[in-house]
Amino acid sequence: MEQCNKCGGLYSVSRIGPVVPGGKEREEVNCPHCDDLKFSEMTSQCFLVCKATDEEVSSWAEMKQSSGKPMLRVVVFGDLSSDRASEQYPTITICPECFEANEHAEDDPIVSVDGVGQGACEWCGAGPT
Repeated sequence: MEQCNKCGGLYSVSRIGPVVPGGKEREEVNCPHCDDLKFSEMTSQCFLVCKATDEEVSSWAEMKQSSGKPMLRVVVFGDLSSDRASEQYPTITICPECFEANEHAEDDPIVSVDGVGQGACEWCGAGPT
């Protein structure tokens, strides 16, 4: 099970097809929720990418809760293309400027936890546009 670092959606990736020597082509894997490019690879196989089912989301949430790590989903204002995964844990809402500035920071950019993806950014005070 993979989680998109852009939208928080859960999905699975599997390789299909035979390995053909000399038949490599570049295959891309995109998030099935937001279409963000996750990775690309030279391979003779294809990738099958599927959205997580309700059962997979539930088992993923249970596993994360039992690990003791906080489960938070970052939502940038206007990006409410949430999926079933967002119902399993709180949503953090931040503005695009703060998200871009902190996207690659060591710690996740935590702002306001409100559960519905709305609110004001606690760092700069901006509201949803």
